[in-house]
Amino acid sequence: EHPDDNPVTVATVGTLTTLLSRADALLEQQRAAVLAVEASVANKDRIRTIIRGKLEHLQRIADAASLRQPDVAIRLRLPKRSAGQRRFLTAARVVLAGASTRKELLHDYGLPETLLQDTERGIAEYEAAMEEKAVSIGSQVGASAQIDAITREIMEAVRHLDALCRVEVEERSLPL
Repeated sequence: EHPDDNPVTVATVGTLTTLLSRADALLEQQRAAVLAVEASVANKDRIRTIIRGKLEHLQRIADAASLRQPDVAIRLRLPKRSAGQRRFLTAARVVLAGASTRKELLHDYGLPETLLQDTERGIAEYEAAMEEKAVSIGSQVGASAQIDAITREIMEAVRHLDALCRVEVEERSLPL
């Protein structure tokens, strides 16, 4: 309850209270989005490490096959460790496709039955993690923009209350 019974002041205090509640909800949404981005980045990095390990296994088996059968050279080029997300995915798909075309030969040199499928599943999980990160960043950016907008509205309400209070103080201090 505000001590001023002026209906405009009461309405402005009500507006300010509503805006502050909305701002609190937006700040919580933004915090949740930041945590979601961090979690999706950690998940994406974990999946990338797993995929890289599987690709290295494929490359070692392909190298062994190429050494023993030089006429059937299988060249699998791993993505660079510093490759960006898209380049990593593209290179991983190329390695997977190359290994898939020589699957029977690679099985003869120790390719586990599930390695190609596990790598393909890992690539799909990596893409999903990238999408999750993008969605989380979008949510964070959206919440930040809404926080900026509501902050301006809060400041307008505060300036309005300041003006009303100044008028009230001035009226009370000036004798008629």
